[in-house]
Amino acid sequence: MFKNFFNKKKAAKAPQEVIFKNTSCDVPRRVASQSGERDVTSWDEVEEAIRDMLADPEEFVILTVGDPRFGIRFIQSTQLKTGGITLELALETPQGTRLVEKDCTQQECLEIFREFYNTTSVQGVEQYTPVEFT
Repeated sequence: MFKNFFNKKKAAKAPQEVIFKNTSCDVPRRVASQSGERDVTSWDEVEEAIRDMLADPEEFVILTVGDPRFGIRFIQSTQLKTGGITLELALETPQGTRLVEKDCTQQECLEIFREFYNTTSVQGVEQYTPVEFT
């Protein structure tokens, strides 16, 4: 009896997808980083925040829109310790918001942020995978 108890392998916790409460943003566009959060009125302000992130591996950038016409409330990005960038999208549904992610290059990161800033949409959402929390 004791032999079986001690020989059992602990079951690893399975990663799970988490659904968050939908949020709102009362301005057309807002950018957040380690240095704070502010409303933005031009792409240049967002690009500057991204360039700051690329210069500091501890930095992150979040771009939120007030009207998620295409179901994306915000995108966020940070550098990976292994190189490259991870980029996450917050996809809103009536049931809540879920995060999806993909790794990308610095150039892709800039292009995705620019597309989202200009259109509130992102091409190729199906290429993103759910963020798993353990």
